[in-house]
Amino acid sequence: MDRDNENELKEIEDREFAIYTNEVKVAKDPKLHVLLAHLYVEHLIERYLATRLQTTKGLFGKNGLTFEKKVRLLAAFGEMDTQVIDGMKKLNDMRNDCVHEFKWSIENDAVEEFGRILGKTYKDIFCKHPNQDERLSCCIDYFCGKVLGHVVKVEQTSDRSQARPSI
Repeated sequence: MDRDNENELKEIEDREFAIYTNEVKVAKDPKLHVLLAHLYVEHLIERYLATRLQTTKGLFGKNGLTFEKKVRLLAAFGEMDTQVIDGMKKLNDMRNDCVHEFKWSIENDAVEEFGRILGKTYKDIFCKHPNQDERLSCCIDYFCGKVLGHVVKVEQTSDRSQARPSI
């Protein structure tokens, strides 16, 4: 990929991450942050699938695939690294925990487990953010940015001769 394309991808990612910042990152409550990030990642998965599949009819929406099945379908393409797929599963687990517990609060083990998918980046986050809720938010934000970057790249490099279905 040449430098002009890299710069264009970066600009698109920055514009799109600004939407994430305005809609998700502003949530200070950990439960809300998890829920909004989950919705955001599901949106990104759907964009990815819409780019890769001939049709998405019946896959999305009220009677469509669950988040878990969308992740499995995305993983079947073999284009995202296993850490990202694992992160999606862990985010889904956190989401499921928090929607089924009225007074949910994040467990330190869950933050550690999710953070491990970020590798060295988690160590940096851990050092800068001793507060567990802040650490979780930073991990989620970094992870969502990583997923966004991959989806934007796939969208921009996909064969434009095929019409992309709308979602």
